[in-house]
Amino acid sequence: MKFLKTVLLATCMCASLPVLAQEFEVDEDSFIEGNLYFIMYHELGHALVSEFELTVLGREEDAVDRLATWMMTPEDDSDEEPDYLKGAIQGWFMSAAERPLDTISWWGQHGTDQQRAYQISCLLYGYDAESYGAIADSAKLPEDRRTSCESEAADNDTAWTKVLEPHQQGDDPTKEEEVVVNYSYEATTAFAAEKEYVEGLEILEDITKFMAETYRFKPGITVQAAECGEPNAYWNGGTRTITLCYELVADYRRMAEML
Repeated sequence: MKFLKTVLLATCMCASLPVLAQEFEVDEDSFIEGNLYFIMYHELGHALVSEFELTVLGREEDAVDRLATWMMTPEDDSDEEPDYLKGAIQGWFMSAAERPLDTISWWGQHGTDQQRAYQISCLLYGYDAESYGAIADSAKLPEDRRTSCESEAADNDTAWTKVLEPHQQGDDPTKEEEVVVNYSYEATTAFAAEKEYVEGLEILEDITKFMAETYRFKPGITVQAAECGEPNAYWNGGTRTITLCYELVADYRRMAEML
C-alpha cells in the first residue's frame, strides 16, 4: 500500500452545495479501486433487481447503494479495514465539491453526492459503531443522525439477506461448471492507460466470479469495460450487460492525483 495522505476538502468557491471539511487517510490505490468496486457492486445491484424481479420499496438507486455498502463491509470475524468504502466516501465528497449547483439534477433518480457519502458512513457506523466511529467522525456525520444508523444498518442487512437468499447458489458438488457471466475489456485507443489499469486490477474477473458463484443467474450476462463517450457505468437490462466506462476510470485517476 502506498503512503497515506491526509485529504482536506473545503467548500468549493464556485456556486455549489456547501461541503463540510472532510479528513480521511486514504491512499491513491484504495481511492481508485474503492470507487470502481463500489460502482460495479452498485450496477450489480441493478442487475439483481432486474434479473430476479426483486421488489424494491423506495428509490432503486438508494437501495443498490446500500447493497454495495453491505457487500463491501468487512465480515465480523475479519481484521480487514474498509479502505475501499473509505475511498468511495471520499470519492462522493470530492465529486460534490466539484459539482456546481446548476448541474445537479434535483429531480433525478440518485441522491446528491453528499447524501451518498453520508449513507455509506451511516451504514458503516450502524454496523459497528466502535470499529467505524472514526469514519463517521471523519465524515462529520452529525450525532443526531447517528442515532438511527444502527437500526438502518440492521434493516439493510435483513432486507438484502431475505430478498437475495432464494436466488443464491446452493452447494451441489455434482453440478457441472457453466459459464453464466462473461467479461470483456473492449479495445480503445483514447483510454489505453485506463484499459491497462483495470485489466491489471482484474475487476471484471472479480465481479463475474462473484456473480457466477453466488447467484443463480441465467447464462448470457456480460460484464465489460468500454469507451462510452462519458464517465459512467450502467446496467442494460435489454442486452443484459454491465458496462464500466474507461472515461469513469480516467475521472477517478484524475481525482486521485488531488489527494
